[in-house]
Amino acid sequence: MYTLSVFSWDKTDAEVVAVDGLFFAVRGSLFPRVRFDDMTFDKFHFYDLDICMQVRRTHKLIVTWDILLKHLSGGVVDNTWIEAGRKFLAKYKNELPSTCINVIPDLSVHLEAMHYNLRGKAPQGTIA
Repeated sequence: MYTLSVFSWDKTDAEVVAVDGLFFAVRGSLFPRVRFDDMTFDKFHFYDLDICMQVRRTHKLIVTWDILLKHLSGGVVDNTWIEAGRKFLAKYKNELPSTCINVIPDLSVHLEAMHYNLRGKAPQGTIA
């Protein structure tokens, strides 16, 4: 089943703290300073968050609204993921929690992501 998960219908780019490793683009000029840490993250998990934390030290991370991707995996939370998470927290203990906002969000307001089953067609009137 193909599902479209929508976190916002705002057609604006936004600064974020981290992005999923499914797809991200990094300026070539950052390559000398940003490296895959294959010693700490020797499996599949948390390499993307590690890259994001490195980039955030000198640049902003921006998510754009106009790229639609098909992701074939829902992800797996297993012991390998948990161990990678522990390594990530240890590596960035002096930089977490991390934020890109100047105001504290109202945690009493919970916005649900909208999920659409795309088998056969996209929802009418929602994708420009």
